[in-house]
Amino acid sequence: METVRLMSRGSQTFKNGVLAKALKEAADAGLSVNRFEIDRDGKIVVIAGQPDKSHSAGEETSAELRALL
Repeated sequence: METVRLMSRGSQTFKNGVLAKALKEAADAGLSVNRFEIDRDGKIVVIAGQPDKSHSAGEETSAELRALL
């Protein structure tokens, strides 16, 4: 019988619920979220401000983020 070895994906540092909570708290504080960044360690950085007009999909993305909240 052949032994199957599964490879570990490593520790899971990012969870959707944490991002949703961070975005909701920013909205509750009256901040307009321009974008957010997630690094490999799972650190979430929320950048406040108005989105650049150069992003054509900005409104679609904002609607998707609001749906998470």
